[in-house]
Amino acid sequence: MIDEQKIKQLLVDNNLLTDSTILIKPLGTGERNQNYVINNKLVLRIGLMNQSEKYLKREFDWLKRVKAHAPTPLYLDTSSKILEKPFSILSYTKGTIKGNWTNEQIAVHAKNLANLHSNKSNFWGFGQKNKMLDIEKSFLRDVRNINCETDQEDKEIIKKTAAILHQHLTLFSEIKQFSLIHGDCCNSNILHHNEEINYIDWEWSAYRDNAEDLARLYYPNSYCPPWTIQTSKEQIDFFIEQYQKYHPDPTLKKRVELWNLLQRTTDYLYFKRVLQQQQFNDIPKEAYEHTVKELKASIQ
Repeated sequence: MIDEQKIKQLLVDNNLLTDSTILIKPLGTGERNQNYVINNKLVLRIGLMNQSEKYLKREFDWLKRVKAHAPTPLYLDTSSKILEKPFSILSYTKGTIKGNWTNEQIAVHAKNLANLHSNKSNFWGFGQKNKMLDIEKSFLRDVRNINCETDQEDKEIIKKTAAILHQHLTLFSEIKQFSLIHGDCCNSNILHHNEEINYIDWEWSAYRDNAEDLARLYYPNSYCPPWTIQTSKEQIDFFIEQYQKYHPDPTLKKRVELWNLLQRTTDYLYFKRVLQQQQFNDIPKEAYEHTVKELKASIQ
């Protein structure tokens, strides 16, 4: 439970809300944060993990740069003095998640990403210290961080994915500039409202390969709601073609394919770990079971 009186007083003291009545309702629990909606105007995000203050601050700082199609960062407290845990307050993003997208929606998403990715850096990562991206090392580091209990089949999948990425290292090492990306631009973080498309959960934002964001929307030949959309090869080609209208890139399509392979493998291991540890939050166990089955079939 949260101390609603403290939150209400904070909102008044900082002129974040002038409504005479303040209503705080649960919005949902994610992997890192517990979320509440306040008067359908603000979102209170309370950290759930040991390093929550780092992730909340990182998201808050990135949102200052993003501006369009994203929540506005309004208040951050990592002291754990007002509440027992660190928290942030962002503007509320209206919208719903859609499993099936029209070509018009795909085109809007492509344009939004291209605009976001126009923010460039010569260095990649959260701290922007590196000039060359080694996708194989990045993949193997992610696998170690997931720390899933793996069997022999999993080890073969990891080995196979790493070998394919190794064959194409120069595609990534030759990137001259990196883009500001969302970092977790899966379907469950994309909200449709009227004709607009907006994005939530920005804690994984960084300067990286722009192809990474495009690959997050779908799994080829697999539909795993709520994380991906149901799509066809024609729609995938259309998506990349629309993006290229605003952000030309001769090797983009191949890099998207490779990022998608990487993400299917790491997602398979991550969702498998969720099942092992029974950490389901707001998404039912059956969705994780379905996704693990689909992803394993797609990467064997």
